[in-house]
Amino acid sequence: MNSLGFNKDPSSTTVVVAMSGGVDSSVTAGLLKKEGYIDNFEILGDTKKDISITLKYYKGSPLINKIEKITKQGCRVYSSVDEIPKTIGGLGTTILSTSKGVMSDSDAREKKVGGEVLISVF
Repeated sequence: MNSLGFNKDPSSTTVVVAMSGGVDSSVTAGLLKKEGYIDNFEILGDTKKDISITLKYYKGSPLINKIEKITKQGCRVYSSVDEIPKTIGGLGTTILSTSKGVMSDSDAREKKVGGEVLISVF
């Protein structure tokens, strides 16, 4: 049984996610792959409104326990490089939209750039 409650091998579990239409969704999926949270992703269809994500597991449990949207429509959250939040004390990843593109918190600190805090993943 996989983490979604289906009687299916966890290694073959994929999730289809509806995108908001912005480029940030596919870039965020790329960052989740780069950071090791997912195995793979694919943008689906002619309208490119959905992403198929293959989840990554460790000892039968998904590596993603929770994704929390930080910035919301009408309530944007911005952070300077010195105040970028650390998800669970640095065990997770925060994804930001910066003037140099969408990147993880560690990349933003390395490039000394702040930005809009999009999501935290752990």
